[in-house]
Amino acid sequence: WAVLVDRDEHIALAFHEFEGCLRVPRPALHADEGARPARRYVTETARMDAEVRAVISVSLVIASIRNQAASVRQAKER
Repeated sequence: WAVLVDRDEHIALAFHEFEGCLRVPRPALHADEGARPARRYVTETARMDAEVRAVISVSLVIASIRNQAASVRQAKER
């Protein structure tokens, strides 16, 4: 599965498996208090019934991809 996320930059996020999708009401989203390096893209958690799931900030992932691509381009130009 691939999710297209940025039409201008032609970015897609790929997944090995697609479990499904849910509409999460805004009140079910909460700031992630457990900020850790391993969860640097997780800014919120979503409570859905008895489960709590990490919510990944796609904008942070895209910014990281752009920064890494810029670094690679600069290294190639040297």
